[in-house]
Amino acid sequence: MSMGVHWAVTTTGPALEPITTTQTLTHLREDSTGVDGYVNELICAAREYVEVVLNRATVNATHVLKMDKFPATIELPRGKCSTITSIEYYDSNGDSQSLASTDYQFDSYSLPCRIMPNPNDTWPNTELGRLNAVTVTYTAGYGSTRSDVPQCIKDAMYLIIGEAYEHRESGIPQSLNVGTEHTVRNLLAGEWIPGIY
Repeated sequence: MSMGVHWAVTTTGPALEPITTTQTLTHLREDSTGVDGYVNELICAAREYVEVVLNRATVNATHVLKMDKFPATIELPRGKCSTITSIEYYDSNGDSQSLASTDYQFDSYSLPCRIMPNPNDTWPNTELGRLNAVTVTYTAGYGSTRSDVPQCIKDAMYLIIGEAYEHRESGIPQSLNVGTEHTVRNLLAGEWIPGIY
C-alpha cells in the first residue's frame, strides 16, 4: 500500500536571510534606502526560489514531516539536518506518544538524513487507519549563519534579484530570462543531487 509522498512543511522560517540588504543594494548598484522594503521582498523570494529548485533549506529552519506510519527508514527532506526536535506518534490504542532520543539512530551525515530504530529494535505500531500518525519535527539547513550557506547559492540569489529588479512588473520567477535561469541552474548544480530530497 502506498504511503504517499513524504513532504516536509516549514513551520518556523530562518532567523535571517543568506544575503543582507546592504550586500544586495551594492550588487544592484543602488544606494537609495527608499527601495529597502522591496529589495528585502526580493531577497526572500529569491531564497524561496532557490530552496524550491534544490528542495533544500538554506539557513536553518524548523520543518515538520508527517507520515501515516513508520517506514523502515525515515528520510528527512530539505537537505542537511542538524537536530531532531521530536518524534511523536499515535500508538495502536490511539494515544499520543513521544519517542526518546535514545530510542532511535539519527544519521546527519547522509543525504537525505536518516532516522532508524536502534539495532535489533523496531518502530512501535501506530493506530490503524490514522492519517499522519507519525510527526517528526527537525531543523534543516546549511547552518544558522550566513557564512554557512554556500557562495554559489548566494550568487544565484543575486542573479535572480538582479533580473527581477530590472523587470519589476514580472516578479519571480517569471522575470528570469532563459540565459539567467540557465546560469542560476548551473550555479546550483553542485548543490543539487538527482533523486535526493
